[in-house]
Amino acid sequence: MSAAEPNAGGDPAARPASRWPALAVGAALVLAVLGVYAEVGTFELVSLDDPLYVSENPQVKAGLTAAGVRWAFTAFHASNWHPLTWLSHMLDVQLFGLDAGAHHQVNVALHALATVLLFAFLRLATGALWRSALVAALFAVHPLHVESVAWVSERKDVLSTALGFGALVAYVAHVRRPSAGRYAAVAALLALGLLAKPMLVSIPLVLLLLDVWPLARWTPGRSTLREAWPLVREKLPLAALAAASVAVTIAAQARGGTVAELDTLPVGARLGNAVLSCAAYLRDTVWPAGLAAYYPHPALGAAGLSAVQVTLAAVLLIALTSFAAAQAKRWPHLAVGWAWYLVTLLPVIGVVQVGAQARADRYTYVPLVGVFMAVAWSLPLWRSSSVARRVAAAGVAAVLVVAAMAARAQTRHWRDTVALHEHAIAVTGDNALAWGNLGVHHLSRGRVEEAIGALRQAVTIAPRSASHWLDLGAAYRASGKLADARDAFARAAELAPGNRDAAFQLGMTHLIAGDPRGAIGELERAVGLDARHPGAWAALAVACALIGDEPRSRAAAQRVRELAPELAHEVDWQLANIRPMP
Repeated sequence: MSAAEPNAGGDPAARPASRWPALAVGAALVLAVLGVYAEVGTFELVSLDDPLYVSENPQVKAGLTAAGVRWAFTAFHASNWHPLTWLSHMLDVQLFGLDAGAHHQVNVALHALATVLLFAFLRLATGALWRSALVAALFAVHPLHVESVAWVSERKDVLSTALGFGALVAYVAHVRRPSAGRYAAVAALLALGLLAKPMLVSIPLVLLLLDVWPLARWTPGRSTLREAWPLVREKLPLAALAAASVAVTIAAQARGGTVAELDTLPVGARLGNAVLSCAAYLRDTVWPAGLAAYYPHPALGAAGLSAVQVTLAAVLLIALTSFAAAQAKRWPHLAVGWAWYLVTLLPVIGVVQVGAQARADRYTYVPLVGVFMAVAWSLPLWRSSSVARRVAAAGVAAVLVVAAMAARAQTRHWRDTVALHEHAIAVTGDNALAWGNLGVHHLSRGRVEEAIGALRQAVTIAPRSASHWLDLGAAYRASGKLADARDAFARAAELAPGNRDAAFQLGMTHLIAGDPRGAIGELERAVGLDARHPGAWAALAVACALIGDEPRSRAAAQRVRELAPELAHEVDWQLANIRPMP
């Protein structure tokens, strides 16, 4: 390592003297990624979203087809619109079938590509080899990034980020030698990244930050606001792409019902959790212990948000922001790195709450780059004496080795569904979602008593969750405990009177228990909530036949023939063999 690294401050005119050191660093980064994620080729798909995205998605399971491509661009499946991600999963199936290990390894390859592109971007923008390498290495091996890589459903994260970093490389090339073709490359890569995941909507703002540092197109304290306008105008087409992505994403999430209502999570609770999360991500960056696939939202728990914790987190964030702003002229890298973190975190900070989680490790995949940049360009080892520099370099190397070991250990929690949820329960405590998912997984594997135990924990923690009561009812029914199943389904129907599944399952349980009269009322409620539910109509036809109400039975059977002709033969056979109860 040289005493003063070339262009450590980010002089845009600088050029790397040789490609060989950069190529060696790139190779080392790839090897680091492969070392951390060496085991994921043996991992299973997990129950958390992987069935929705891959294993139980008929469009994806068909591989790359013309119908699948149309579906990818027109469907709001999984409350999202990310057609390129769907096409990526389809291509995996086309190439590897449902081999879970191969799907995982594609994620690893994309993470390695993103790492190398991040290094290339920083190296081209600043000319600083070792600082750029340090940022990329932290990105490659940090435990907070395991969720994005080791979870097949987060293909959208690694794919969009690789494209986003590619857009940054293209942007530096455009700044060096402006041309319509190079600008078109930036726009095309950004558009593709947005088609993979809308997380990149903040990229136009990131490019403005890069204009300040390291590209030095606008200098705080010296350049005027009027001089900033051409830079802003240059980003407007890119901002239009981002705005279109935001509009489609909001429509998809609203249609999917994943956006929390204000009466569920008021604005104050959202802002308080946003402040806490912003600080928690920094804590986990420094000390990544107790990471989990799901963090319960504190405002939805019995204790609620802690005003003391929110206040302390706010004080920390204000202090860091004030310090970065105050040092903007002297250390622009600090201000830009901190602003990168805040700006790229905004789309996922929870002001528009999607789901019920407090935060998620995957949300740090892009934002932490800003923190890593601020740290790498603030370290004094590049200007220290020879001995101090060696000691500091050894310290940095030790941090990277420890981070890589922690990340490798974290990946093992993603090896299967049981390991994933048991670890989340161990590190987060009262985690109803983890208990519920664990119970559903046990039930799907025929482990009924384990399922009942896990689901009873879920409803104890979240007694007003209709979905957990529904799952518990299914487990009770599978074990033959029909009275308990009836009570659980009745509780779900009470909590969610508009839920057709609660009414249907309650009706089915009455029917199985030999109470067709009790079943009829619930099944009629189910078809009233969803007149196109063939299963409810079929059960209603059987229940009416059992009490001797032939006209209603025939009418219900006719609806089955209209809605699901493939079920008509089975229903007709059942009706032909039913003797009305006395």
